[in-house]
Amino acid sequence: MQTRVKKALAAAVFFSAMTAAGAASANITDNRFEKKTQEELERLQIADSDVKSIQISLFRRKEDRGPEISGAESWVRLHSCSGYLVIFMNRSAFVRDVYTRGDCSIPGLANY
Repeated sequence: MQTRVKKALAAAVFFSAMTAAGAASANITDNRFEKKTQEELERLQIADSDVKSIQISLFRRKEDRGPEISGAESWVRLHSCSGYLVIFMNRSAFVRDVYTRGDCSIPGLANY
């Protein structure tokens, strides 16, 4: 009986280790939204010192078909204003739209 329990625990530990390793490697190799956000900030000539925080929200599919992640939004909080810069991307991190919220104003971008 104890041998079965030990084998079951060993299998559970192995499975959780493999799952954690898979999730960690997925996070390491799948940083396309972070990279594209940084590129867009550089394109807009926003200094790193002006960036207060960046929150990236992933859009996930609710169905079994298609890719798990359908897109993302980066919400960038700046020191220079009390609103947000929003970068909307599709699943391959192609920038679909960039706009501001609140009292943030960046020339050439819509404000909502």
